[in-house]
Amino acid sequence: TDEIRAAVNAALKGRSPGADAFAQSLKNANHLLNHFQIDEVLDSYRKLAKNGCRDAFLPTARIYYNAGKYKQAWKWYLEAANAGLGEGLYHVGDFYLNGYYVGKNDHLAVKYFKKAADKGNLDAIELLAQYYMSGEGCERDEVLAREYLSVLAEYNYRNAQFCMGEFLREAGGVKNTIKAAEYYRRAASNGYSEAKALQNECLRQLPPQAQARAKYLLGV
Repeated sequence: TDEIRAAVNAALKGRSPGADAFAQSLKNANHLLNHFQIDEVLDSYRKLAKNGCRDAFLPTARIYYNAGKYKQAWKWYLEAANAGLGEGLYHVGDFYLNGYYVGKNDHLAVKYFKKAADKGNLDAIELLAQYYMSGEGCERDEVLAREYLSVLAEYNYRNAQFCMGEFLREAGGVKNTIKAAEYYRRAASNGYSEAKALQNECLRQLPPQAQARAKYLLGV
């Protein structure tokens, strides 16, 4: 998971070669899209993509996808995936997950989500956690699912924070209960309504000295 965390940080901070020039083209494209000149924008992206501009693969795919043209969207998401772009890998997995154009295939969805996760794609990491908890499309692995959830929790995914709280609360013991309370606190601060009551329940379960220490650490 340390490698995945490093990949997530790189994905959140990274900029590809030519990103500044392409950002300007995106700004121009958004202006045209606001004026409903979608065909002109798409034509520009297609030309860039066909000339091998990898920065154009994903915008081209998105326009087709949003128009419900999944065959064309698939082509450009696959190009982005083959170019090693995390979002492209994620969307190829999503096509297999939902059965868009290519047909549903959980095994291939997991394969591409893994590749996207290695590139730091948080959406892929979230779906992998679900897959490994359910055992659909892969062998059930609760330990690996928790590792993925722990990564998501660090990036303020409230559902992941809540789930980590649940795991640790069920594990029991003073240390786990304090950690569970911390995850519930973070989930509650991110809008998970049920988490606050469970945080307080964890604190009530602690011995007096540990409870005082936990309240100090949690700022409650």
